[in-house]
Amino acid sequence: MFRNTARQKYQHRNQSQFCDENTGSHVNFRLQTPKQQLNKPIESMPMQQNFINIRLDRLKYADLSLLYRGIEHIISEFDGEDLHLKIPFARYSEKSALLKSLETKDRSKYYADEYAKQLKRSDELVSALLLHLKALNRAAFPESLYIAESVYKFIRKALGNFVHVGADKKKAALDVILWNFNPKQNSWYEDAVTLGISRYFEELSIISEKLDSIENAEKEARKGQAKSSEAIKAKAELISEMRLLLQCIDVTALNYPDKDYSKLIAKINYELKTERAQLRNLQTRRMKKKTAP
Repeated sequence: MFRNTARQKYQHRNQSQFCDENTGSHVNFRLQTPKQQLNKPIESMPMQQNFINIRLDRLKYADLSLLYRGIEHIISEFDGEDLHLKIPFARYSEKSALLKSLETKDRSKYYADEYAKQLKRSDELVSALLLHLKALNRAAFPESLYIAESVYKFIRKALGNFVHVGADKKKAALDVILWNFNPKQNSWYEDAVTLGISRYFEELSIISEKLDSIENAEKEARKGQAKSSEAIKAKAELISEMRLLLQCIDVTALNYPDKDYSKLIAKINYELKTERAQLRNLQTRRMKKKTAP
C-alpha cells in the first residue's frame, strides 16, 4: 500500500510538471510523444478522475467540433495563469485551427440537405402556381381569359410534371421558365403581372439563385473532401488534445488544492454529458432499426 501511494505521488508530481506554465511544456501522460498519443487507442488512454467518460472517437465531425468549441469557450472564461493552466489553455485554443478540416468534411451533407430543402419549396410553389392558373381559367374573367389560357398552357407544358422529376430536370425546367418570365427578357412577365402571378416567378427566381449558390459551394467542399485523410488525422489529434486538457486539469487540481477548479470542471462536464446523451440516443435508434421487423 505504501508503495502504491508513493508511486501515485511520484506520478502526479511527474505529470504536473507538464501542466505547469512555468515549464513551458504541455501535459503528456506517461511521457509519450505527441505521435504516440495520437496513435494510441482512445480506450487505453488514462481516464480522468473528475470528468465523465465519453467515447469521443464515436462522435460525428460536427458534434466533435461543437464540443471542442464549447470547451474552448468555457476555458476562455477562466484565468489560466491563476489556475496554473495557462499553457494547456493556450495550446488547446491553438489546436482549434484543425476544426476547419472537420467542417469541410461535414459540409457535403449540409449542402445536400439545403439543396433538397430548396427543391421541396419549388415543388410547393409550382403546384400552387398551376392551381392558381387553373382557377383563373375556370373563373373565365373576360378581360384576362385569353391571357390566362395561353399562360396556363405554356406553364403546364413546361412544369406540369415538375414535382415528379429529378433534381437536374427540375433545375433545367426552372431555368427555362424563369428565362421566359424574366421582365428583362420576355413579354410573358407582363402577362404574369396582369394575372397577379408574378410573385411566384420572383420566389422561384430566388430559389434558383440559391440552388446555383449551393452547387458552387458544394463543388468547393468536394475539393476539400479529397483531403479526407486530413480530416481523420485532425479528428484524432483534436480528441487527443481534449483528453490531455482534461487530464491536465485533473492533475493540476490535485497539486493545487487551494485553488477552486469545481466550476471549471462542472461546466466542462455539462458539455460532455450533453454529447454523451446524444451518443446514447443515436445508439438506441440504431439498435431499434436493427431489431425492427
